[in-house]
Parts: sequence; C-alpha cells; structure tokens
Amino acid sequence: MPQFGGCARVFESRFPVVASKPVLRLISRRMMGRVGPKLPTALAFAAPILFCIGCEAPVRIQPGFSALRVAVRAKPKAGYVAPSSGSPSDDPYGFRSTPDGGTEEAGPFERVDYDHLGDIVVWLEPAAGATMPSPPSPPQADIAFGGPPSAETPLAVTCVGGRIIVHNRGATAETIYSLSPANEFDLGPVEPGGAKEHLAKSPGVIELLSESRNNPVGQVYVAPSPWVKRSRSGERVVFNDLVPGRYRVITWHPRLPGSQTEVTLTADELGRTQVFVGVDAMPMSR
Repeated sequence: MPQFGGCARVFESRFPVVASKPVLRLISRRMMGRVGPKLPTALAFAAPILFCIGCEAPVRIQPGFSALRVAVRAKPKAGYVAPSSGSPSDDPYGFRSTPDGGTEEAGPFERVDYDHLGDIVVWLEPAAGATMPSPPSPPQADIAFGGPPSAETPLAVTCVGGRIIVHNRGATAETIYSLSPANEFDLGPVEPGGAKEHLAKSPGVIELLSESRNNPVGQVYVAPSPWVKRSRSGERVVFNDLVPGRYRVITWHPRLPGSQTEVTLTADELGRTQVFVGVDAMPMSR
C-alpha cells in the first residue's frame, strides 16, 4: 500500500493550526492504513476545519471596480541568524545582567521580531500613465498621549490633506508641536481630556513633540496617497473600490527599508500581490 505519511507535513505547512489537532493525526494514520472504518467520520469532522482555516475572507467588489489584497511581510537580511537562547559571548543579540537583577540587550544589533513586526505602512499610487481614480476621503490619524505608558511611540497614518488629531489622556496640559520638515506646526496647549487637530501638508514622517517630554508623544506617517493602511508582518490588507488599471504598491517602516511593486487590476476582480520591508526586500506581484 502507498505510504502517505508526508501528507501531514503538507497539511502542516498549509494549515498549521489543524496540524496540531487529533483530526490530522487520524487522517495521516488512515492514509497509512492504520485507522480502518474511522476515516469517513474523521473526514466529515475535519472537512469544515480544513476548508475554513487559512481561507481568505471574501471581498465584495462593486460592479465595474476592482479590489486588491496585499500580503505584508518583513524579510530578514540574507544570512540572518536567529538570536541564541543561551546568549553566548559572540551572540550579536546577546543580553547582559543589570545591577537591579534584570537584563538588557548588549549586542551591537537590535533584536527584530520579523514574524510580528508592526508599524508597516502600505499605500497605493496609480502607476505612470494610469488614470487617476476619484480619491476616497483622507484617513484620520489619531494620536493619544498621557495614558498608560507604552514601550513604543504610537504610530498613526494619514495622507496629504488628512486630519491629525492629538488627544490628551493625561491630567495636565501639554504643548504639542512639530519640527518635521514641511510639516512644522504648533498646536499650543492641549488640555486634559481635550484634543487639537492639524491638516497634514506634505508626505513624510511627523514627530509630535511636547515641551514637557524628552521623547515624542507620537509619530504620524503622511502618505502621498489616500489609499493607505497601517499593517504588520503576516497580515493581509485590502484596498477596495479601485478603478481598474495599474498601481504601485509601496511600503514604509520606521526602522527597515521599504519596497514597492506594481500590479494591474481588472474590473470585477480581486488582485493579489505581496510586499516586503527589510534590507533584502524583493517585491513580487501577480
């Protein structure tokens, strides 16, 4: 009888959640002739799971328009070696003990979790010579400060002409301003529980500063296009109600180089592409 033990590895690569379930073990053993009459029951139980897990959510497309699903990935540099759990002396991501009994990163390189990297900005632009579709309303960028402390500065996204709204969740007023090139402004004091806003004037990164703090209270990435979303590695973002034609898909990240690719969208169809951030990013499209 043919041996199908390798099918478990195929399912594991396509359906990692299912691969850990007893259902997959039943199917694998049956294919190797070990289960006998239990196969129909196992398959009946497993079929809905196998077809649901890993499936993409349906995208509703307006007649005559297109949609695009973008897979976002963070790509390690070629030759990347994962941090060592033992943290030997030659580990470039090693840790060392601190006087208070804790640890801190001691290696020359910053530790990056490529599988769950956040704050990846993705946007679309019509390619050269393409028809410019009617733009959607600019997304609103909300930045809140003064609440529970966070390890990282919040990042929000908008586009040129979009509203940047700064909310004070703290107990004291703080004066908020920006010195970012082509986006300098001074909001003045933002009272506790209050908010002030500014319209983004130019593409690029805006750091929101406070007279009361050493570090920025937040960052806003201003894209040149209103088709912009904030994502993370491993996610898929969808842009809908697009005029058929050719588009550039572009990425940006605060620490890693972005990439871009082009894709052609057809009326009444869902296009797919993938983009990367990382030193060795290699864009792909279809």
